[in-house]
Amino acid sequence: MKADSSTEPVVLVLEDDPDMRAGIESLLETVHLKPRPFASVRDFWRSKLPDVPSCLVCDLHMPDGNGLDLQDKLRQRGSELPIIFITAYGDIPSAVRAMKAGATWFLSKPFREQVLLDAINGALEHDRRRREEDTRLCALKMSVEALSPRQLSAFLLLAEGLSTDEICDRLELQASTVRQLRHEVKKKLGAKTTRDLVRMGNAFGRLIEGGGVPDDAGPK
Repeated sequence: MKADSSTEPVVLVLEDDPDMRAGIESLLETVHLKPRPFASVRDFWRSKLPDVPSCLVCDLHMPDGNGLDLQDKLRQRGSELPIIFITAYGDIPSAVRAMKAGATWFLSKPFREQVLLDAINGALEHDRRRREEDTRLCALKMSVEALSPRQLSAFLLLAEGLSTDEICDRLELQASTVRQLRHEVKKKLGAKTTRDLVRMGNAFGRLIEGGGVPDDAGPK
């Protein structure tokens, strides 16, 4: 299955009960949300996650798999897809495990339609914001990588909040050179103030510590 080319949000629905699956699809369509249904875990893994804001409504227990195991496998692949678990056999340990692993919601059947819609809308908004942040971080990473070695050294020190005199001492440069480097770095990174550089430096540091911008790697 090919990834969606539009930016329309997609709600993945993994539910083996045909009536429940059809009911959720119908509910989503009434509020103009796009469902993508799966009847089994096997079908889900044969697909590919959409490259648009999305979430997964997933039955906890299915004949060919367990929703918690599916969640673990998604996380191992680097996916941050928000998951809303639904189950008729929920228990506290399962709910705790699901939430600790990043599940957005855990609903016991039967549930009110509005409760499910609220959970889905919250999950889609969370995924939209995450994608925007990933895009911003990716752009920042590319901009930082485009800096010259001297500009990068200045940026890292500026991001620490060091003064011009302190940077002069660290890099053994004249103050005029440091001021020029600050100007060049701001221009290349689109920063208006030194405070912006500190904020960008913190974001870049988190990016490096985390191993880069996460790839929302989906089923293969």
